[in-house]
Amino acid sequence: MAIFIRCKAKGCSSRRDLVLGTEKCPVCGADLRRADNRSYRVVVWFKGRRYTNGRAPNLATAEKIELEYRQNAALGKHPKQMDSLTLTDAWLLLLLQINEPKLGKGRKTSDVDFRRWNNYLEGTKLAQMKLEDIDQQDLLKFISALENTKSRRGTPYAQATLRHVYALVRKIFIWAAEKGHFHGVRPTLCITVDNEVDNPLMPDECAKLLIVADEYSGRGYDQRMAGAAVMFLMLTGRRRGEVFGLKWQNVRQELNGVIYRKTKNGKDLRTPLSGSAWQIVESLRSLRLDECELVWHRADGGSFYHSFTPHFRVMLDLAGLAGRGLRPHDLRHTFGSLLAASSIGAPVIKSLMGHGDMKSTERYMHPGQYPEQMTAVLNELARIAGAK
Repeated sequence: MAIFIRCKAKGCSSRRDLVLGTEKCPVCGADLRRADNRSYRVVVWFKGRRYTNGRAPNLATAEKIELEYRQNAALGKHPKQMDSLTLTDAWLLLLLQINEPKLGKGRKTSDVDFRRWNNYLEGTKLAQMKLEDIDQQDLLKFISALENTKSRRGTPYAQATLRHVYALVRKIFIWAAEKGHFHGVRPTLCITVDNEVDNPLMPDECAKLLIVADEYSGRGYDQRMAGAAVMFLMLTGRRRGEVFGLKWQNVRQELNGVIYRKTKNGKDLRTPLSGSAWQIVESLRSLRLDECELVWHRADGGSFYHSFTPHFRVMLDLAGLAGRGLRPHDLRHTFGSLLAASSIGAPVIKSLMGHGDMKSTERYMHPGQYPEQMTAVLNELARIAGAK
């Protein structure tokens, strides 16, 4: 058994095992005396076979791994305490633990992770690799391939999707290390995501869409739900999941508002409603089903979440906005931008948007889209200042 050094300097393609104490990488010339430029690799010979997948971030960990391997080999066992886990093996073990009743708090997160695993990772070459064999190049190759793959809608995957998939892989590695299933160096990537979405509706576009939504509501049961949803989303700035998860028991007239349970940040949110928004909610009471708690629902009582998008696209087409590339979430950006273009202060906007910090709110404020409203605010400021 032996411990070797491997260069992990940025941009270095070397995968050579170097003698312990080597000071300079023969490939890229990096100084291996720096801790951030090197990792350690435990090489084991057992029954005529050479195992080279025991990587470690520092010498102390490498020595610990080597000791464990020596003890197992002395007992005639496989050098490792257990056979190496593949990424799939580790995921299945993690999933079993998350789904335990006592850990039910993470059920929502596990459901999201489960969908991401099934959609992007299951059956891939990366999923079949052993944890110790996966390095940064393997991750980069996988993410690059995913980036060049078309989604079910025929469009490239968003950068945020790639980041979420990488976050799932990272979570699996961290869990495996904590449970002692993995002793190597966790591969890392830096995936930057542009969260600046500058696609709110202009005032005249808002008016067109509201008129269309009102007319569309008269075409049928689901159409009425969809039209009411468009108007409500625009007037409240809520997320689609919050609106379509809203229950009648959380519509509180005495509080002059509604309560959205378990929003994106995991907390309940109580927000007031304008008179127009109240009228929209009240108009749906006549459609309420006896056994359905949801305010927005299909005719069969099921969730309206996935049914909304096709109706939304039809309304965009009727309003002449089909070429704008609008999403339901852009109605939330429109809400935030209209508030930002008015004289309302940023703290109030943050509260109405339901954000935990101002940085999140700023991503939804695009006041430059509304020059007339901004000019009105500046004119009012000049009048107060006494300018002629």
